[in-house]
Amino acid sequence: MNLERIKNYKYRLIFSLIFLILGILTLAIGFWKTLFLIIMFLIGYIIGSIIDKNLLFLFIEKIKEIFMMGR
Repeated sequence: MNLERIKNYKYRLIFSLIFLILGILTLAIGFWKTLFLIIMFLIGYIIGSIIDKNLLFLFIEKIKEIFMMGR
């Protein structure tokens, strides 16, 4: 298989796989449980991104600066 051909269809393959998995989950466990899993995944992803980029520590430092200005 030619790697260039795969690169041309990369996003089609990725999103087809994602929606296949979502469809199987919806049929297997139901719509609301699937939606709950997606929401939990997104919350975990956002928290992980914040920690990876040290945004949490930057945010805490900014809050400290704001509250310590008068002292």
